[in-house]
Parts: sequence; structure tokens; C-alpha cells
Amino acid sequence: MLLHPLALLFSRGLNVRQIINSIKQINAAPLRHFTADLEKLVSSGVKISEAFKNSPLFTRRQKELTAISEEAGNFGQMIEHLARTNDAEYEQSIKGLMSLLEPLLIAIIGAFLLIFIVLFILPMVAVDIG
Repeated sequence: MLLHPLALLFSRGLNVRQIINSIKQINAAPLRHFTADLEKLVSSGVKISEAFKNSPLFTRRQKELTAISEEAGNFGQMIEHLARTNDAEYEQSIKGLMSLLEPLLIAIIGAFLLIFIVLFILPMVAVDIG
């Protein structure tokens, strides 16, 4: 949720304070808490990646990669990479969920058809025969 705005703002060349102020405008409760903490930590001289370590918004892998990329000087590129990777993982999980739901939906529809046949069609056939 936060990686795309961060990637976009870093690619535009904004400084960290401008980015934090821009993120504050996103109206989501977890982001308000995160940006308040981020602003305090960055103002006190803490690295961005250190501020990320305290946030539940990022996975452990994302936190480690941002720390390494900040040391290497390509933080913005890493955020863009993480945003793309996060999207790909999300799409893959949705595809997996849909592949599980499709057979379940077919079974439910089949059960409804069976109940319909047993409750409505068979009694009409039984009346015609009897």
C-alpha cells in the first residue's frame, strides 16, 4: 500500500521531509501512525531504513533490502523494485485463491442443482407416473 507512493515520490527527486509530508495526506489510519513515527525518527537523524524496522507495514525481507539499499545509495530504486515485486506476489496469491475457489463454486452450484432436482423435478415425475 505504501511502496508505490514512496517509489513515485523518490523517483521525482523529493527529499525525505517532502515525501513524509506527501504521505501524510494519504487518509489511512496505519499510515498516519507510521508517518508520525517516521517523521520523529528522521528528524532526530535516524536512517529511513531504521525507521522502517519498527513498522508492521513492511515484511522482514523488505526491511532488510531497504537497509542494504540505503547503505548502497540506491534506496529509491529498491523501493520501486519492492513495489513491483509486491504487486507480482499479490497477483500470484489472488490467482492461487481463485484456483481454489473455482472448484468450490462449481461444487456448490452442483449441490444446488441436485437439491432442485430432488425437491421439484422428482415429485412432478412421481405424480405423472402414479
